[in-house]
Amino acid sequence: MKLFTMYKKGRIENKRLLELDLPKNIVSKSIIFSLIFTVIIALPCIALIASLLTVFSPVRVMFWITLVLVYLFLAIVYASGSAFNVVLLKNYIETEEIKNIDTKSIFVSELLNPLVLLVGIILGFMIYYMAS
Repeated sequence: MKLFTMYKKGRIENKRLLELDLPKNIVSKSIIFSLIFTVIIALPCIALIASLLTVFSPVRVMFWITLVLVYLFLAIVYASGSAFNVVLLKNYIETEEIKNIDTKSIFVSELLNPLVLLVGIILGFMIYYMAS
């Protein structure tokens, strides 16, 4: 139940963040740095997952476990990139509206985002199709 309330609060916090009138250069700077952070975190894990997927065939159970790990990794990387973007905005801009935004709620709302679930399912089907 607490997870669902954090999800709803994160959606509200995201809308509130989008409605703020923030300077475009600072927003673009924070997006670029959070993207660099996300790529640096993701690259070693992508290499590991790619090597695991080439070792196992779709008949084995480990292949399917790896596909679930791919989805979890995708969701966590997406959510951590969004949360890091908010942390950077909090450090760049010294307003009270930004300081009151809850980063944990934004992380949970991005982690449970239905779009990430859809992308994960499509990615899983693509990996299965290429492996078989």
